[in-house]
Amino acid sequence: MKQRLLEVEAKERWTGSRALVPFPADACPSCGSAVYTLSVSQPALFRHAGYGADLRSTIRRCLCGWGLEAQRQEVRPA
Repeated sequence: MKQRLLEVEAKERWTGSRALVPFPADACPSCGSAVYTLSVSQPALFRHAGYGADLRSTIRRCLCGWGLEAQRQEVRPA
């Protein structure tokens, strides 16, 4: 085994804040243009063989390619 494979440089550790950063709900943080909201639901048939809850995801998208999953929740059947 080559000795170079075992030599690893020490990486710099992050020393900044670990606080969550809020994103604006109506503007893209990357380009500043308008953001649209997409809601997708996955039926329980594909997740739990027809039993259980549907999985609904709400995604914020921009035309520049930026995307953020804003919410993921399970919806109980009626």
